[in-house]
Amino acid sequence: MVTEPAPDRGASNGLRLAVGLALVTVVAALLMPGIPGDRSSADHGPGGSAALRGVLERMGLEVEGMRVGLRPLAERPVGSVLVVALAPGLLQSPAFSAIELRWVRQFVESGSTLILVADRDHMLLEGFGIEYLARAIDEDEAGPDGRFEASAVLPEPQCLAGSLSLAGRGGLDPADHDVDAIFAVAGTAVVARKQLGEGWIFVVSDPHTISNAGIGEAGNLAFYSGIISASLSAGGVVLFDDLHAGRGSGRGIVAYARKSGFLPALMLIGLLLICALWRAGSRLGVVLPARDRRSSRPSIEMVYAVGSLYDRAGLVHHALDVLAQRLRRRVEHRAGVPWEGQPMAQWIERELGAQALEEARWLQERFVELHGQDRPGIEEVLGWARRIQKFQSRWLATAGARAWRSGT
Repeated sequence: MVTEPAPDRGASNGLRLAVGLALVTVVAALLMPGIPGDRSSADHGPGGSAALRGVLERMGLEVEGMRVGLRPLAERPVGSVLVVALAPGLLQSPAFSAIELRWVRQFVESGSTLILVADRDHMLLEGFGIEYLARAIDEDEAGPDGRFEASAVLPEPQCLAGSLSLAGRGGLDPADHDVDAIFAVAGTAVVARKQLGEGWIFVVSDPHTISNAGIGEAGNLAFYSGIISASLSAGGVVLFDDLHAGRGSGRGIVAYARKSGFLPALMLIGLLLICALWRAGSRLGVVLPARDRRSSRPSIEMVYAVGSLYDRAGLVHHALDVLAQRLRRRVEHRAGVPWEGQPMAQWIERELGAQALEEARWLQERFVELHGQDRPGIEEVLGWARRIQKFQSRWLATAGARAWRSGT
């Protein structure tokens, strides 16, 4: 009698052990007395913003740290300033909700000011029409001390303090035309502003500029203190969103357990619960192999289905206009010159190469050809759209443009 060998359970047990250790680490991190590196106005460490708060208080301004959320914004006087420095980790602070985004928008529209310091994409940035670009600044732009010098772009009062000192390589892409870049590093915007209703929004792409370690470098302190003092009304208040900066309100079962000495027992209870859930989730019997999901057929069919909807609705020309406008807007933002005309062709050939210029001309000629047809074919439109995407990822992606140009 021939029997099949028993399946190897070593990989499965190793995976379970890794998942169990990860869960224990997460629970231990959540129950620790404090996670270093939050950016609240009460943190005196290198990443905190207590130094800026102390300077503002010595200037005679009324400063308040908000550790219970953003609901009290509606009760603060018009002409106040809200400083939001996002926490460095996902476990540091709760995520912004839709209602909090609405509170912030109402706060600014009524005539107050928001200063948002972020080092990653966030729903606040998306809600205000700004895209965060990771590693948008070339490493070669760093000075001898490893810092990046951001120079003023507009002759505005916020720029009179001089250049800013940045430690990160993040940048901003103002997708909305109402967003103005006011500081940049080698053509990449790092500080932007936007008027919303009666108030203003300032976005900074590097939290190092507001931290205790970096607030004294270059014109960082003068930049923040100048914006805040100029934006405050007679009865305005400076508000630091300490909750989303990584410091909670100190309430709840974990906070009470720390104060009463019950924290080790609480950690043990959490570990037992994880073990119980792990054991309850184990399945008995033969586990059937999963289907091969490497096929991209469903996603391809969805793309064709969307294209068919555009075709039947008679909106193919609209789709062509939207795709072409996105490409032109991105190239114009990078080049600083209009899409039509000889200066754009000269910039593409000089910065991206002759092959990129040839591809851009083909895309323009193909757009005119397809747009001139009464009913362009779906396959032709999709092929043109794919060439647009390849053009952007090959020559306009910040991280890969130089590598493509050098042929690596």
